[in-house]
This record gives sequence, C-alpha cells and structure tokens, in this order.
Amino acid sequence: MYNLKHTFKQLISPLIKLLILTGSFYFIYHKLYKNDVITWAEVTNSLKLIFNEGGLLFFFILSLSACNWLLEIFKWQTLVNTSQELGFKAAAKQSLGALTVSLITPNRVGDYVAKAIYYPKNKTKKIVGLNAIGQFTQFFITLLFGLVGFIYMHLNFAFAATINFAFLGILATVITVLIFSKKGRFYSRRAKQFYTATPLSTHFKILGISLLRYLVFSHQFYLLLLIFNLQTTYISGMMAIFSMYLLASIVPSLTVLDWVVKGSAAVFVFGFLSVNTFVILEITLLMWLFNFAIPALFGSVYVLRFKTAQTI
Repeated sequence: MYNLKHTFKQLISPLIKLLILTGSFYFIYHKLYKNDVITWAEVTNSLKLIFNEGGLLFFFILSLSACNWLLEIFKWQTLVNTSQELGFKAAAKQSLGALTVSLITPNRVGDYVAKAIYYPKNKTKKIVGLNAIGQFTQFFITLLFGLVGFIYMHLNFAFAATINFAFLGILATVITVLIFSKKGRFYSRRAKQFYTATPLSTHFKILGISLLRYLVFSHQFYLLLLIFNLQTTYISGMMAIFSMYLLASIVPSLTVLDWVVKGSAAVFVFGFLSVNTFVILEITLLMWLFNFAIPALFGSVYVLRFKTAQTI
C-alpha cells in the first residue's frame, strides 16, 4: 500500500506542475497574441517606442518592475519571519512560484494555496493568515490613495457623478451581511485575534513596504503615460492612476485578466482627461506584461522545481 501511495505521489506531482505551467503559458500567450483589442504587432511597436526613447529609459522601466517584485518578496519574507526564519531566496521562490499558479485562479486564490503548501499542514492557517495581512495591507494603501484620487477627480471632473453607486451599494451590503452574520462575526473575530497577535512593528514594516510598492508601480504607469505623450499635469495624472487602481481592485477577476480589468477602469478614468482609449489599453497591457507575465515566467522555473512540505 505504501509503495502504491508513493508511486501515486511521484506521478501526480509532475502532472500538476505540467497542468499549471501549460495553463499559465497558454493564458500569457492568449493575452499577448490572441486578444481582440491589441495585436502583437502593436505591442512590439509600443516596446520599440519605449526603447527608441532611450535604452536606459527602457531598462529603467524594467528595473521598476524588478523593484516592485523585490519589495513584494521582501514583504513576504518579513511576514514569514514572524513565525520562522525565511531567507530571501526562498521567499523569492515562494512569491514568484505562487504568482505563476495564481494566473489561472480567481482573485489570486492560487497565491494563498501555493504559498501554504511550501509549509507543513500544521502551519497552513498561520501562512494563509500572514498572506492575508500582506494582501489586506496592500489593499489598504490602494484604498487610501484611491479615495484621495476619487475626491480630486470629483472636484475637478465631476467624476463621482458618473460612477455606478448601485454597484458599490451592493458590495457594501454583501460585506455588511458577512460581518454581522453569525459565521461572519466568528471569522471576523478570528481574523482580529490573528491580526493583533502579529507584532505592531511588523505591521508598520508591511505598511511601509506596501506603500513603496504602490508608489513604484503607479509611477511606472505615469512614466509610460509620458512616453506616449500624455498631455496632463503630474497631479491630474497621478490622481487618475490612484482612482483607476481603486476601481480595478474592487472587481473580482482572474490574475490573468488583470489587464482587462485595469484596462476597463483606466479607459473610464482617463476618459475624463481626454486620453486616447487605444493608448491607455496599450499602457495597461504593457504594465501587465512587465509586472505579471515576465515575473510569472521566472516563477515557472520554481514551479518545475517545487517540492511540497505537505503530504498529498
């Protein structure tokens, strides 16, 4: 019986890896080559436009993506170090490998699952909770800056008058029901206990890292706007970006569809600045390429080498 079980593990593990990689590569290929909005030729022309502005500028944009993920890896390392020692290299493997898995799962659920199975089963809840703290803190920064962006856009472009508040009202109702239902109160209480048990110094570190990461990728977006000759002030451009990220963050989606969600939100928001729709879609696709697709390709290497700490 043991040999049969061991053989099953040996067979199923490579199969799961193959399915994950096949799905991830297919989605990246489909997004870059087969989408109906922007052709691959247009994407390559956009990359040429960036490179023609100067090779150093092109590599600077790539370095911002590297900085974005270095901060995310450091954030994960900082969180796990509250429970056990985790080196930066191991944190990189877990973060990038989890990104690859999350491409084919809704709302980055795969990120939670992939990181958790690097650890023994008795630490699953702890790892999932730490990951939730990291994700929530990043969302808090998005919410904070997004609200500032909303206020600015409303005062200057009557932005809020065109938003479907019915949708936001439904979202608020669902959240309220979850919080005040019996089960909702239970999970809310458990989450609060876990959150308060984490050292305050760690929360401040995660908040600082999340803030830096947000500023990195939002300014990367703004830099691409400048390359594509967007005629607007720095304040208006950044407030629009803040609003866009908040709108995109409240819409459930697959990670691989991040470009579609952010593209739709960006087209809506930058419409108030009279920015060409096609240019905005190109920029959001480039942001997805730099910050999701390319890191996921690196993560695929770690998926292939993945060895679980849990028992299947």
